[in-house]
Amino acid sequence: MIQVTRARYSAYLLALIVLGIAVVCWQGVRAERSLAEPKLNSQPAFSDGSVSDAAQVISATSGKIAFSSNRIAGILKIFTMNPDGTSVTCLMCNGATDPSGTGSTDPRVGRLPAFSPDGNTIAFVRDDLGEIWLMNSDGTNPRTLTTGSSPSWSPDGTRIAFTRSITTTTPAHNEIFVINADGSGLANVTNGPDSDILPSWGAALPAFPQGRIAFRSLRNGNSEIYVIAPTSMSETFLSSPKVNVTNNAAFDSSPEWSPDGRKLAFYSDRDLVTGGEDIYTMEMNPSPGLVTRLTTSPNADNFPIWSPDGAKIAYTSFPGGNLLSEIFLIDAVTGAAIPPGNITNSPSVDFDQTWGTPRTNAKVVFQKGPNSTSDIYLITPGSGISTGIRKGYHPAFSPDGTKIAFVDNTPGAPTNGFIMLMDANGANQRALA
Repeated sequence: MIQVTRARYSAYLLALIVLGIAVVCWQGVRAERSLAEPKLNSQPAFSDGSVSDAAQVISATSGKIAFSSNRIAGILKIFTMNPDGTSVTCLMCNGATDPSGTGSTDPRVGRLPAFSPDGNTIAFVRDDLGEIWLMNSDGTNPRTLTTGSSPSWSPDGTRIAFTRSITTTTPAHNEIFVINADGSGLANVTNGPDSDILPSWGAALPAFPQGRIAFRSLRNGNSEIYVIAPTSMSETFLSSPKVNVTNNAAFDSSPEWSPDGRKLAFYSDRDLVTGGEDIYTMEMNPSPGLVTRLTTSPNADNFPIWSPDGAKIAYTSFPGGNLLSEIFLIDAVTGAAIPPGNITNSPSVDFDQTWGTPRTNAKVVFQKGPNSTSDIYLITPGSGISTGIRKGYHPAFSPDGTKIAFVDNTPGAPTNGFIMLMDANGANQRALA
């Protein structure tokens, strides 16, 4: 059975090369994150004009899924859609929506989108440049951040974990880095000779106030999932132990934290006898616990991401052995398909999906102290961790959750007593009246 599976992946790889898409990374005899770890300066595109969808994320305020697809002119772009597959919108097409590519002159190649926790910003990979970029969730204001791939936001939206290729060593390898969202504070958090990729930054918990970073590594000679879990704000990710949480002879990869930070979804071939690569979840509360298999198809099911409420998982698959990937939706507990099941269902490569957090899982804003001396704080429900933003009282979220109105009480400030407005993360503070 293993030999049959390897032959199937060899056929996939050959077909993708023939089609002209350079997005497969080969680790020994397996296709590893074939549509997730782009090579520098690569321009994946199908020469025959066919389209492919894969790898998704979800918006914090709108609940939309962002993903990569080559359905416009055969060039991979970032799209958004509703969780049922409707309202597909290209964010990198200069307004062009014709699948034939007519009128599309936007040369950018985009992959691996990741919504910020507040849903206002998308980090993504400019695959034509080998760089991580940021843009507003509607595609406006694109700007460069750093070189690398596979961005994952910190729980508070101030930092981004990512993969960077280290070419100054022999052999070249990948490591996990963290950078502030403004481009400062670059730090290597794995700093070793092993191949470490695909970071996922989980929610902050009382035991892990910075959240936990899961990633895939080959450091023990096999593809395993490791977790870095600082237990205080002063402990760095670099100094914190890297713990193998799968520890299985099978091929395990693409970890994704549940919204509450207490489970990991991943894909594995540990049940090759009864299927191909399948989607699994593992309890991480706080140590590795129960592992549950969610899919059992003979296809390659991979790259899972959670819905904002943790009830669903979207993943990439190759239905019927098709070489073009689609995005599917299942129940996160039972693995049952959620209609329509295949939510992209197009003659294209659709993948790199990402899913944000809804208002019900977003932060709560409150004041601490009497109006004359109070400060404004944010807290994530259930985390027990609050963060002070600034002085003020009577804070109130805007209906879309992107702004906070409040009254300034800063002693001696010209705005003392004025109604103020700021972004949900405390930035862009200004007086209204």
